[in-house]
Amino acid sequence: MHGLVHFEVNVNKPEEAKSFLEGMFGWTLQPAMEGYWMCSLGDDQPGFGLGGCESMGGNESVCGYIEVDDINAATKKAESLGATIIQPVMELPEGHGNISVIMLPGSNQGLGLWSKG
Repeated sequence: MHGLVHFEVNVNKPEEAKSFLEGMFGWTLQPAMEGYWMCSLGDDQPGFGLGGCESMGGNESVCGYIEVDDINAATKKAESLGATIIQPVMELPEGHGNISVIMLPGSNQGLGLWSKG
């Protein structure tokens, strides 16, 4: 079964959102790459990322990431089923696996795919 492993919040003003989330919930968001932060919510819960909405075509959104066995095969299958590839397969820094992001057919909502490195 493929489960939710991560979600991402994409906003127009990520630094303002970061300050709010840290103040509101006491979370610590750590820099992961330029303009992007990661937050761990505990061992038994998926963490999340916070960044600008450029990666989602300029649309503010929340994007869940589903674990797949083979990122390349899953991304190609999604495209063959009508999804649009927003983010081609890319390797994450520090061995955190590989991702791609697809746009669901008939919507403007992205869905992330993730596989172990």
